[in-house]
Amino acid sequence: QESVVRTANGLADRRAKLKVLSSTLARAAATADMLTVPSSREEYYMLSPLDKGEYVGLSMEEIHEQHPDFWATFQTDHLNTRFPGGECYRDLMNRLEGVLIEIEQQTMPVLVVSHVSVLQVLLCYFMKKPISEAPNIE
Repeated sequence: QESVVRTANGLADRRAKLKVLSSTLARAAATADMLTVPSSREEYYMLSPLDKGEYVGLSMEEIHEQHPDFWATFQTDHLNTRFPGGECYRDLMNRLEGVLIEIEQQTMPVLVVSHVSVLQVLLCYFMKKPISEAPNIE
């Protein structure tokens, strides 16, 4: 968290205002509040992490270990395998469409402060990679 903020503070042109888009979760807002560069921040519920439903709070490694049947299905189709009671990556991709439009329309630098799953999907879009590769982006 702090290294990302340090990098953003160091890279931003102090004369240009930075547009910060953050998730509504407290940890993302707290990270965005650490910025010292001139910025305006907007919170978007759409930037919330992938809803893992019944597996919320578990890391992917823990899901792999504790739910091997689900994990095997997830490994064969990351995009469409929905977490029990939650979302799949396709759902997340659809949820982020409005944010992508907002980012694309900006004339100032944009910093997205969000969660791994969201950033993975956004990186796929901007790197022109198939969305199915999102879970593998580190």
